Amino acid sequence: MSENKKNTGLKVAVIIVSAFLVVSIIINVYFYTRQYGDNGLETRVVNLQNQLDDLTINHQNYVSDYSHSNIEYDVLENDRDSQQSKVTNLQSDIDQLENVVEQQENEIDQLQDEIDGLKAPKLMTRLGANDVRPLFSASYMEISGTVWNVGTNTAYDCRIHIVLYQGSTVAKATYIDLGSIDGETWKDVTEKIYYEGSAITNWEMDIEYK
Repeated sequence: MSENKKNTGLKVAVIIVSAFLVVSIIINVYFYTRQYGDNGLETRVVNLQNQLDDLTINHQNYVSDYSHSNIEYDVLENDRDSQQSKVTNLQSDIDQLENVVEQQENEIDQLQDEIDGLKAPKLMTRLGANDVRPLFSASYMEISGTVWNVGTNTAYDCRIHIVLYQGSTVAKATYIDLGSIDGETWKDVTEKIYYEGSAITNWEMDIEYK
């Protein structure tokens, strides 16, 4: 009898504790619902969704900016390569033109030299020498002929250098001065070169001018 009473008391105590726990849980749920009710959860969901949307938009903007930056970089790089190619081509054209100009300048110089050569004084001679040995007077070499200036410009300080030989010995060395000879004109020459000793065996005549 005493054992049955103990069991009954234990069961009542367990039931009371269980009931207390259930009531506590109901109260906690009630207050949680009051504090974080459906409206609070919906607000948190909305806030999180907004944050997610903002992150998505920012990510899309970043991707778009990155893509545009790559496109602009590629465009600038292509423009740079194109400009560099144009510069290279222009430099090649300039080098070719410089070569052409140099060749033409050389040709001009050559033509100018030819013109100057044609205009420059140029003397040509047709001279003869006759050894004259009179019986009662001094011997002489008679020089006669013509000196032409076939150039356009005047020849200055014109003279004929004459060397007379008696064997290997120089009998006489002298000049015949002609002065200036204008371009495309001539001068006649008649001159006697006196000397002493035996007859002349050889002679030399060179024309000099400036």
